[in-house]
Amino acid sequence: MNCNEAGNLLCAYLDRDLGSAETKALEAHLGECFGCAKELESLRQAKSLLQGEPSFAMPPDLRRSLIQEARQRLASRPSGILPRFILRPAIAFSFVGVVLAFGLWLYKDRGGKEAVPLDLFLAEHTRSVSRATLARRTVAAASPYYSLQAVINP
Repeated sequence: MNCNEAGNLLCAYLDRDLGSAETKALEAHLGECFGCAKELESLRQAKSLLQGEPSFAMPPDLRRSLIQEARQRLASRPSGILPRFILRPAIAFSFVGVVLAFGLWLYKDRGGKEAVPLDLFLAEHTRSVSRATLARRTVAAASPYYSLQAVINP
């Protein structure tokens, strides 16, 4: 356990809210770390000072005014199911719709005017293959070694 983890557990340790494993780990760290032990002692002193102070009751007028303010705020809130179960999903679906529309618009612009028809592409491919075959036959006719290779590896 490091000092940062121990510092987060000190208040819970003072209130005895930690499990046994965490308590043992924290106590082991406190035995090794002077800074964390000093922090624990200052928290103990602050807690004992606060426990010695008397607690005060809330004045009845303040209590009434707080309850009245809470009731007014609850009354001014929109009631019903509409805001919670319809409005939020509607906003989310609207956002998704805008994102999808933008994606479709981008996808549409990819194709369009620059697309090559398939028959032109295949015709050009056939021409290039026939030129390569013709060139290979011409070289084979001029070189006896290459013609032997062409027979072995057509």
